[in-house]
Amino acid sequence: MERVIEFLRERPAYLQLHAAPIRLSRDPAARRALRVAIANAFRAKDPSLTNEKAMLTANITLQMVKGMTTLYAEAGPREKPLIIAEYKKALTLYLGSVLSADERPSKESRR
Repeated sequence: MERVIEFLRERPAYLQLHAAPIRLSRDPAARRALRVAIANAFRAKDPSLTNEKAMLTANITLQMVKGMTTLYAEAGPREKPLIIAEYKKALTLYLGSVLSADERPSKESRR
């Protein structure tokens, strides 16, 4: 999250481009490569994650960051820190629930 915010602060023109009515689509292979890299990082953190769960988590995480970027672009200077704080909470809670094997229900408790 910190890297995304740093990127946005250092490149204010990105937010203007992000809000432009023109939509460009990334190469599907490049999009997949990013998701695979993030999923691999999640599996390195929690080796018990299946490939499918790691990819789903990567997709959800990227969509959350995308949503934060959109809100951040539309916000005034006073709202931006609030948006960042709320998204950090949301991502921390979500990723903590996925990547924390200690808090995951055992097979017995899921029956």
